[in-house]
Amino acid sequence: MCDWDPIGVMDRLDWPRDEYDCMIGPVLRLLEQGASIDELRAFLGKEVTEHMGISCIDAEVRRVSETLKKWFSDNWRDTRTPGT
Repeated sequence: MCDWDPIGVMDRLDWPRDEYDCMIGPVLRLLEQGASIDELRAFLGKEVTEHMGISCIDAEVRRVSETLKKWFSDNWRDTRTPGT
């Protein structure tokens, strides 16, 4: 998903391709565990504000969370963490 670029690096030809890798594993784990949109929103908002040090627009983070939830549901609905 390359349509969300909270720190604004993707418009450069030489943008660091691993800039958002720190979010991939935790987001996938949250999705596997059946996290709600609000739980995803909280994680992403905290990651952007605390880890990346920038403010983010809650409506944008909510939109991204909804998109991720739908993507996971449409493509990986039977993938679950053992014990959940």
